[in-house]
Amino acid sequence: MAAVDREEVALFEALAAPDPERLTGLSGAAGFPWLLERERLGPLAAWVADGKEDAGSVGGTVLGYADRRRSNIADELKAQQICAEIEAADPGIQPVVLKGLHFARSFYPPGTRPFSDIDLFLPRRRLPRLVSLLKRLDWEPLDDPATSRRLSANWVHLAWRRGRNLIEVHFDLVPPGRYRGCDDLWLRRRRLELDGGGIWTPDPEDAALVALTHLAKEHLFQPHLLWVMDIHRMAPEVDWNLVAVRARRWGLERLPAFMTTYLRRYPSLRRRLPPGRPLPRTPFWEWLLAARAKLVQQRARLLGLLLTDEPRRAPYLLRRALCGPLPGICLDSDSGGLD
Repeated sequence: MAAVDREEVALFEALAAPDPERLTGLSGAAGFPWLLERERLGPLAAWVADGKEDAGSVGGTVLGYADRRRSNIADELKAQQICAEIEAADPGIQPVVLKGLHFARSFYPPGTRPFSDIDLFLPRRRLPRLVSLLKRLDWEPLDDPATSRRLSANWVHLAWRRGRNLIEVHFDLVPPGRYRGCDDLWLRRRRLELDGGGIWTPDPEDAALVALTHLAKEHLFQPHLLWVMDIHRMAPEVDWNLVAVRARRWGLERLPAFMTTYLRRYPSLRRRLPPGRPLPRTPFWEWLLAARAKLVQQRARLLGLLLTDEPRRAPYLLRRALCGPLPGICLDSDSGGLD
C-alpha cells in the first residue's frame, strides 16, 4: 500500500543496524547513489562505512560524503552559536529547538544528520518578544512587511533570514482549528548542555510527537527516510503511552497510531514502536497511500485532515476555509501577543 520499496528498506536497515557489510552489498546497485542523495543519508552512510576495516570496498559514492560530514559539523556549530546569541540577547525568552539541530546533537554522530534551517518553537503569546529580538539582531523576515505584521491563522511558523542562515519560528504544529494547540511543549522544555553552550529542547515524548506529525503532514509522500531514521534513533528514549496521551490532549489522537503502524513496515522499527492499529484497506486509502510522486501536496493535506480532525468537524473546517482566515497575530513588539 504505502510507498515503502525494497531498496529503501534495505538502505534503512543497513544504516539502522548499523551494518557496513550490508551497506557494501548495496553500494554496487545502479540506483544506490541516487537513493542515497535523495534521502539525504549520505553522511550517515559515510559514518557507517568508516567502521569497516576495508572501507574502500564500500565505494566512492559513500566515502565521498566524508567532506559533507565535515561541512555538517560546521553547520551544527554555527546553528548552536546562533541559538547562544539569541539567548545572550534575552536569557528569558528560551525558544525550544525542534527537529534538525536537536536531533543532530542528541541522536546522531557528529555531522551525520543534515538540516537546512534552525527550527524554534515558542507559544503564540511570546512571539512579539522574539520578533523584536530578531530585528535587533539584524534578522530579516522572508515575507513582505504587511504579511509579517499580521499572520493568517492558517500559518504555523514565521521565517527569518540573516545572510545564508535561516530560522523558522514555529508556534503550532498544524493550522489552528485542526487541533487544540501544544503550548505545553514549551513548559516541558529541557536544557541540553553542549560544548560551547546549551540549547532548550522538547522532552522525548514531545520530540517524538513533533517528528511523527511533521513526517505525516510534510514528508510521507516525499523522500523521507531521514525522518524515519530520526524516529528510529530517538525511539528507545520515548514512552509511547505518554505520546498517545499527549496526542489526545492536543487533538491529534489518530496520528500516533496511524504513523507507528506505517513505520513498523521497517523491520528495525517493529522492535521499537508499539503496534498501533491496522491501516485501512479501502480503495480510498489504497489510493491515498499508493505512491509518492503524484498529487503530493493535495494528498498530504487530505491525510492531515483525516488524522487531526474527527469527521464531524469537516463541515466546520470547510466553512472556515470558505469564509476566510481567522484573526491573525499582531507582531508589533508592544502588542502583548494576540489581538
